[in-house]
Amino acid sequence: HAYQDPGTFPIHLLITSDHGCQDSTDGLINILPKPVIDFATESVCQGFPVNFTDNSDPAIGNLTYYSWNFGDGSSTNIQNPVHTYGAPGWYSVSLTATNDSGCTTTLLRPNALQIYAAPDAQFVTNANEATDFLPLVNFVNQTTSPGLFYWSFGDGDSSSQYSPTHIYDDIGKYEVNLITIDLNGCIDSITQYVEIRPS
Repeated sequence: HAYQDPGTFPIHLLITSDHGCQDSTDGLINILPKPVIDFATESVCQGFPVNFTDNSDPAIGNLTYYSWNFGDGSSTNIQNPVHTYGAPGWYSVSLTATNDSGCTTTLLRPNALQIYAAPDAQFVTNANEATDFLPLVNFVNQTTSPGLFYWSFGDGDSSSQYSPTHIYDDIGKYEVNLITIDLNGCIDSITQYVEIRPS
């Protein structure tokens, strides 16, 4: 018989022989509770570590064994592990725990977390046409993901426009940096050099 709930249950056994004689005995059986499994995780940007937090209740005694399956072919026996996923997407995670009474429970949480794809910051310029006579540089943003954009033009000026235009005061070589933050908070940056040549 499989008991569905923990607790102490009375057992009664009655035996009748083929001559009608009877005897009986009584006893108790103790059904131990299984651990109650729960865990917390987080969705992060690609390349960042994910923290897994065990919130399980042993129900009786202590938890003595853990087995995590991260959904990407990796696993561990650490209680509160940290794992870095190699590719973006949704991942199902399972945790199996055993208490010191030998009772085991598994919780599988489908689509437990999402790894966000990192943005790819890109831009082009017309800097090869810029001189001290016309020191105007057009910056064409080629980043495909929407979000926020921060430009640093290398001469102390900056912009938060998508594709800004900038006028340089002097000839020289300038380090231009574009930082993009997408709607998931993931960040990427790119640096290029533009040169304002003498005419």
